[in-house]
Amino acid sequence: MSKKKKKTHNILTETKYNYAVYKFDKPLKLGVDFNNAIIPQNTHILLPSKVVPKNIKKTAILENIIKPIPKNMSSKEQLILVIREGGIGDIISSLYAIAEFKIANPNIKIGYMCSFKYHDILRYFPMLIDFIINPALNLLSLKKFNYIAYFDNIVESSINNIHDTFADIMHVNIKKETTELVTSLNTAYQPEQKRNIIGIQYKTNAIIRNYDIEKVIDLIININKKYGMAVFLLGPANDYHFIDYLRSRTKGGIIANGCGEREYSIGQLMSIMSQFKLVISSDSSMLHLAGVTDTPMIGLFGPFPSETRIKYYNNAIGIDGVANCSPCFRHNPISFCKFNNGEGICLNNISTDIIMENVDLIMNRS
Repeated sequence: MSKKKKKTHNILTETKYNYAVYKFDKPLKLGVDFNNAIIPQNTHILLPSKVVPKNIKKTAILENIIKPIPKNMSSKEQLILVIREGGIGDIISSLYAIAEFKIANPNIKIGYMCSFKYHDILRYFPMLIDFIINPALNLLSLKKFNYIAYFDNIVESSINNIHDTFADIMHVNIKKETTELVTSLNTAYQPEQKRNIIGIQYKTNAIIRNYDIEKVIDLIININKKYGMAVFLLGPANDYHFIDYLRSRTKGGIIANGCGEREYSIGQLMSIMSQFKLVISSDSSMLHLAGVTDTPMIGLFGPFPSETRIKYYNNAIGIDGVANCSPCFRHNPISFCKFNNGEGICLNNISTDIIMENVDLIMNRS
């Protein structure tokens, strides 16, 4: 009788991370997320697995190079690598855990590796982020870091508060006063600005998070009528069709430069939000930009509960839409929502009357 072969494990390919070190025998040009960088021949580079051709083999995995952050850090100077590819709200939310970690460990330095298009966010927090790391990191540079805080692919699968999810990895606890600290460290924030604008995000990058456009119009008209204030629209660039439609329905009650006709950088958006009396948005990056500029907000939620996204922000009101399937913790439409043209049933059960009641609460505070 032949003996059964023992099952072996390939330590070079089995990893809990979606990043690994690859050797490139030929030069490789990366895409726009990597600033169109060209990887030289015969180099070992840390990259997300999804961007590497299948015929390129791993030469190392992160577990064998740098380790997760321990619960008890030594007092000597340490270098920490944070990895989070995107997006805007997730990267901003991670700054609160980093702030707490730096308070607890004053001798550490943080290098943050993310998609090139999000580097603009990190530049406004030089007291928190010591090194902004190119998303294609060579092996020699990688080995200089003592520990890794791996933030990728954890928010997408978590039903916990987004800030606490990042904090757990760094073994810290977020405190309410950390909100003021992170805002004070934001060099794009302009606290001296007079707040006399209301911003509304009318469209996100995920259809399940879009509030019905007719309800958005009703909301704008009510704000124009009650407070005599034009609404600054927040949404995607070059969205001319929707801008023209909103203009025709609101009779000039909007400021369209927030989208459609001009694209703003992250820094410009944070500076503009310093002028906002209030931001109204469904679950999106705009709420996190409001949070990091100490801007009052009304968040419209459904697939994810508001407590999981805006718990630590000042002057934050979350309105949770209810349906028989909510919260579903989905980023994309489920079968039930597809019968509603992909828009979230729960989110769109929120009435404009409830939103206006909360607008009144915030507007009457000052």
